[in-house]
Amino acid sequence: MRKVACVLLVLVMLLGVLAFAACNEASNTNSPEPTPVDYFTFEPNSDRTGYVLTGTQKILPADVVIPAEYEGLPVTMIGSSAFEGCTEIGSIVILDNITYIGDGAFKQCTTLTSVALPNTITTINENTFLSCTSLENINLPEGLEYIRMGAFENCSSLTTLKFPRTLKLIYSTNVFNAGSTSIAENIDDMLSSSNSYVSIITGCDSLQNIELCASTKVGKGAFSGASLTTDNILILD
Repeated sequence: MRKVACVLLVLVMLLGVLAFAACNEASNTNSPEPTPVDYFTFEPNSDRTGYVLTGTQKILPADVVIPAEYEGLPVTMIGSSAFEGCTEIGSIVILDNITYIGDGAFKQCTTLTSVALPNTITTINENTFLSCTSLENINLPEGLEYIRMGAFENCSSLTTLKFPRTLKLIYSTNVFNAGSTSIAENIDDMLSSSNSYVSIITGCDSLQNIELCASTKVGKGAFSGASLTTDNILILD
């Protein structure tokens, strides 16, 4: 009986080890592999508790995952214009170690098609994705509160945007401007009557559908030039 008990105990322990290894492997599979840090340049943040990714120093791979650490400290910010004009990037994944993205960080990344943002980002700053003309997919995560001027200006491949319920304000002037005058005049009236402030998206002439909360304030002219009518705007309670 003792031998049988010992064999059963060994089998249980072995199964436990195998199950743990499988879970660990699955976890690793679900976490994207960060792009090596030697592709980027870094500077210490103001209190020297982490690093700001300030730019690139060699040609990037098509799919970029922002690294979580540099020299043992967290990477917490992407600096202004850090990726400006990087035409080799197809997709960007930003993990939840990043809490701030500077003005124009991805400006004129003309081959960028997909962006994954973490829910640690509260603001999309001015000109962040200006003239990212191939951008088709971007998640606007819960936790996002502000979208500033020109953030998606001339993103001419965007067709649909779903704004999170946490969004408080879309600033005015060319946030999503499409560079045309096809927008229906009554959109501003509809947004105003839905407790919104005014509008934001110049140059997004493919944008056909948006979804936002009635409490979101939208600056006047924000969706100027987008191919929108009131039928394409879903206002959530």
